[in-house]
This record gives sequence, C-alpha cells and structure tokens, in this order.
Amino acid sequence: CSESAASAPFFRHSGLIATPRGAGNANYPSELSCGWDVYGPGSSITLTFLSFHTELNFDLFHVTQCTPPADAPPPPPPPPPPGSSLTCESSTIGSYSGSFAPLPLELSPAAMRLEFTSDEIINRAGVLALFGPAAPPQHTCVNGQPALVTDQYGILSDGPGVYTSSTNCFWTIAPPGATEISVGFADLATAFGSDKVHIEACSDHSCADAAPVDGSPFSGFLIPEAFSVQTPVLRVSFEPSSNSNFDGFELAFAVGELEACSESAAS
Repeated sequence: CSESAASAPFFRHSGLIATPRGAGNANYPSELSCGWDVYGPGSSITLTFLSFHTELNFDLFHVTQCTPPADAPPPPPPPPPPGSSLTCESSTIGSYSGSFAPLPLELSPAAMRLEFTSDEIINRAGVLALFGPAAPPQHTCVNGQPALVTDQYGILSDGPGVYTSSTNCFWTIAPPGATEISVGFADLATAFGSDKVHIEACSDHSCADAAPVDGSPFSGFLIPEAFSVQTPVLRVSFEPSSNSNFDGFELAFAVGELEACSESAAS
C-alpha cells in the first residue's frame, strides 16, 4: 500500500477503487487496514459499488463524509496542493460488510474517506467501486456492432442473462485527454480457454497498433486483480466460441491510475 493518501488526498473527476490482493491470492490479505481520501471538482460525488465480498460483521468498508481542503482548487482538477488534507470528523455514512452491493452513495460536498479493515481470518474477494460526479454510464454489448466510448469512467458488460456463441462485443475506450486507464472486473464467468475477454492497448482509436495488456485474454471464473495501463485508448472485445454459455462479464474502467489503498488514510 502507498503511505501518502491521508496527507495528500487525490483530487479527480472520477476513478476506480479496489481493495488490494494478498500475494498470489485472489482475496485481500488478513489484518489489513487502509483507505483512500478522495475529493472531486463538483458539488457532490457518487460512489457506486460494483462488487462487494467481505467477511460479514468483521471485515468492514467504511464511508465517511468529509469537507474538501480549504485550499481546494476549482475545476478543472490540477493536483492537490502539497500538505492539503480533508476534514473528516464523525459524519460516517455507513459501514458495510458481507456479500452484496450497497446502493450508490451520493455525498455532498464532494469529499469522502473510504476505509477498509480485515481481521486475522476468513478473507474474501474484496470491494470494487467507481466514483465520479454521477452514477457511471453503462455500455451493454450491441451484438456485433463496435462502440466508441468516450466517457471518463463507466461499465462494460455482455448484457443480462447468459451469453450465446453468437454474442460478439466490441468497444473502443477513448476518453479525451487520457494517458492512463484503470480497469477492474466486477464479474467474470466464461468458458475457460475458449470464451475470452480481450483487452488491448492502442495509441489512438483506430487501434492499428493494438497490443494485449498483461494477462489478456481473460476467461474462466477467477476475477483478475484490478490494474491500470499507460495508454490513451483501450480496445475490449468478447467473441465466445464454445457452446458452454455462462453469465459473461462486467468490467469497470476509469481514466487515471489505480490509486493504492493507503495505510495512513485509515489510521
């Protein structure tokens, strides 16, 4: 974990939050205590949970309403001034645990502290969430038709129910001004080795130089750890080839690096 978020909260239009994984493990580590201090350019900020799996009543995800720093810059969002910090007193919005997706939370003003703590036993897959000025746009597969996505953050999926062998999905994620894009899977349930989600990095939206990101293609039921790629454009495609059809996938993306869960934000 990074150790600087509490002294320098990150200021961003939108972003992706993911609890860290243990080494060589699909779950978060034991005895973890870390968090994020976040504030945005608008009057409110919305936190949308995409995947939530923690030990009920013991491994807790806390959300606290905060006040932006007094020297918070106006939009557009430059880096926060050195030494600035949020004011987070006792305005706890909620503490969540278990396996469910809490409803989206809208906080005003646009500042919040997110904290996660785990005990010494029973680890789960953890939490994946997006934050931004509103609920994230959702882009469902339109079979066989490529889609250009220019949102700063959002959700891609193959659609409700099980996919079929004729399901074909293609998106090009090309947010204006992006230099790095974060990605996290909320769900992954495909035939291992045959029904694959391909994610490729491109220098522009033509994707003439497309190159697979680390780990791509993705298939099976083991959700990979969230990651970020230094690229202005990502191409995502899904072309199943088996007759063993499952629920498919849902992934989240956001412009910017994946912010580390800081030990000092939770202390």
